[in-house]
Amino acid sequence: MNMELLNQFMNDAVNFTFTAIVLALTLFALAAIWKWLIGVSIRFVHWLCQGLVRKKKKNSSDSKI
Repeated sequence: MNMELLNQFMNDAVNFTFTAIVLALTLFALAAIWKWLIGVSIRFVHWLCQGLVRKKKKNSSDSKI
């Protein structure tokens, strides 16, 4: 009875570890995909409305020689 209980505990521990790793990798993949989609959508909006973002002009007084 003790060996069966120990074997069951080890199997559950391995299954939990495997499930946790797969879940963590899935969450990281989803976060990366959402970050990529948000970046693409922001670039599309900037391409669509080019005057929306003002670029800073370089001043000669700001540069240090």
